[in-house]
Amino acid sequence: MDKDEKKELAEEEVLVDSEEKQPISSLDEETITEDSTETNEVNNQEKVYEENIDEKIEMEKSNNDIDEDKEPTKEFDIVTGTTTVKENNNDNKNKDKKKLFLIIGYVTLLLIVVLLIILLIINKDNDDKPVPEKPKEPEITVPSDEECQTLIKEYGNKLALFVRDKIASGHDASLIKKEEVINLLDGYEVKCETFEIEDNGNIKLDKCSINGSEAVYSYEKTYSAKPDTEYQLASKDGKLVFYYDGWFLSDEKLTDYKKYTIKCEEESCVLDKAYDYYAIIKEQSGKVIVYDFYNNKKVYTALPGYDVNIIGKYDKDYNEEAYVLTIRNPEKEEALYSLKQNKIVVEYGLYTYDWEIKGFCIDSCSNVIVENYINIYSGKKKGLINATDFSVVMEPTDYSDITTYGEYIHVKKGDYEGLLRYTDGKLITLVKPNKYQSVVYNENHILIKKSGKYGALDITGEKQYLNGKFYDAVVIANYPNGGALVLDGNTLKVLDLEGNLLNNLGKLPTGTKLYDDYVFSSGSYEDDETGVNAWLKFTNPDYDESINDAYWECTEACEDLDGEAYETCLEQCEPLYNDEKSHDCIEYNYNFYNETLEKYLLECEGDYAKPVLYLYPTLPTFITVTFSNPENLTTTYPKYETGWKVLASPNGDLYDSKNNYYYALYWEEDNNHRVDFNEGFYVTKHNAIEFLEDKLTKIGLNDKERNEFIMYWLPILEKNGKSLVYFELTEERDLYSKINIKPKPDSLLRVAIHIKKVDSYTKIKEQHLPTFKRKGFTAIEWGGVLY
Repeated sequence: MDKDEKKELAEEEVLVDSEEKQPISSLDEETITEDSTETNEVNNQEKVYEENIDEKIEMEKSNNDIDEDKEPTKEFDIVTGTTTVKENNNDNKNKDKKKLFLIIGYVTLLLIVVLLIILLIINKDNDDKPVPEKPKEPEITVPSDEECQTLIKEYGNKLALFVRDKIASGHDASLIKKEEVINLLDGYEVKCETFEIEDNGNIKLDKCSINGSEAVYSYEKTYSAKPDTEYQLASKDGKLVFYYDGWFLSDEKLTDYKKYTIKCEEESCVLDKAYDYYAIIKEQSGKVIVYDFYNNKKVYTALPGYDVNIIGKYDKDYNEEAYVLTIRNPEKEEALYSLKQNKIVVEYGLYTYDWEIKGFCIDSCSNVIVENYINIYSGKKKGLINATDFSVVMEPTDYSDITTYGEYIHVKKGDYEGLLRYTDGKLITLVKPNKYQSVVYNENHILIKKSGKYGALDITGEKQYLNGKFYDAVVIANYPNGGALVLDGNTLKVLDLEGNLLNNLGKLPTGTKLYDDYVFSSGSYEDDETGVNAWLKFTNPDYDESINDAYWECTEACEDLDGEAYETCLEQCEPLYNDEKSHDCIEYNYNFYNETLEKYLLECEGDYAKPVLYLYPTLPTFITVTFSNPENLTTTYPKYETGWKVLASPNGDLYDSKNNYYYALYWEEDNNHRVDFNEGFYVTKHNAIEFLEDKLTKIGLNDKERNEFIMYWLPILEKNGKSLVYFELTEERDLYSKINIKPKPDSLLRVAIHIKKVDSYTKIKEQHLPTFKRKGFTAIEWGGVLY
């Protein structure tokens, strides 16, 4: 076959293929795909067919001879009405598989090549990097002794800061473990055999080693970052939050208390002291800030190393204020700073000051400001400054004691006492401290004591009453013409102020002795002349303790009876009672208006009256109460046998085994001790209500307890007119009358008021009253003693 024939045969074949593929729309999708592919291959490879046409023809003939089943088949399309020739496509499928395998192979090969290239690049970069050297083990060096001494101090200071931060953020410093702080110093490991951190922040380290050094090093630091009194508060989240009612400060929300917030200038701070509406804030760095929280402003700032205290007095009756800061610099020199004048009013180093206020004071605090005076010192010598204008009232002298009340200043030098008066900016000496053993200002006269006997001076100290004579006892009555009840030997007499005899009241029974402290409890007067009285108190020589005890034992036995049987029992006890022999003291009261003398039998030392016990558990609890000395009990309710056992509720309700209700446990007991009133308060009937409300709130009684206390003791203070008052609190009460409560309360407050009637204004050192805080199961007792 020549070239032209081959070409003609090829063209006919192409024509036949194109005719068989009509119409295209009637072909199924697979046939169209395969044929179109085949057609494209023919068109694209025309030259190949031309060159190999002989081989192609021979191959087709051979295929047709081998398998006649591969002949094309005809199908009729019912939609188009045309006939389609369909070839067997197995060969085409095999071709596609081969092509797919080839493609996969090419792609895989390509990926392998890419990966090899990437690995070559990475290896090249690694080859360029230097090979790191193997780290060397750190060398542990043991410091020298001198270095250790320095390092342990540095370590201790860092530990102190660590402890302070813990405390300021509300953590218990005493729970800090050794393991927490071994590596406070970079590069050094500190271990101590003695490792003590107290809850107030104090640190004690002993037998400490540094990097294994010999354990011979120690460190100790006293740090007061944590509140060390019940009045101090630590900040939380950089803020101090407390409540205040104009008198008292609390960290808990109470009725009528206003909330105050002070933001620390640094990360944490402590409310160190408070007085009226001023607070002293200690910042984390040691900086001290005085803050007027009532007016929400800062009034003074001292740098670290300075110690600041605030003292002051606010007199509501006269609307007078005196607030002063005492500032001690790092050289321990002190100065006075007036908040009112906003400047230093007494320079550093002139004087020192002997006061210390911890917490919140209502009235003047001991040794601080008393009637607008400030105590100053130069060495052991003591003087006074006027707290209003800061002028020197008295330069420091060698008086062993100086006590002020009003315009009058009581001084002591050795065994002798004297009296001064500061008025109109002048200091006047009324009685020099060189003659009398006792000098007492009593409003309308000055009572003096010499060689164990008493006399009187007028208020100027220039004129001596009673013709200059001294007696075993003297009580001056205050009325226009004046007069005195005196004890001359064993005879009671009434004299005028010139010493003339007005009335001889007769001799006292044999064995009668003047009762102690008669000066402070033996006189009284009223504005109404009909009420002008003077009295003296003596021991009763006829007192018989056995008769008294027999009567009370008899009446106690009657308490188990009811109704008529009880009354009959008491009548049978009456013959045992003897009024003259059942009282250990006698009081003689003289009325200057009607010139009569009255005798009163009474107890020298009153019973412990009206004690009640409130119980406030956190959950309903069975509680047992007993006394260590039950023989002292005189009256009890409910009946005390071997003890009390009650079911107590958190609100204070009590129920006995018979389901009887009690709001408190009540008893009375013999008073087994007396107080000397070396400190306390002078109270009149005019300020008794305010006094009780203030002091009882200060002590920590709640509204109910305070109201019941006042309702019982207020009438006594008002009846007395003038009284000395002393509060005996928990620790002192326990010394004389121990009470046992099981289970043991988390907090216990015992309060006994001691009241002593006096005839006139009486000088007395003010008693400091701590504030009780309730925590968990709380027990509260109150009662009192009359003198």
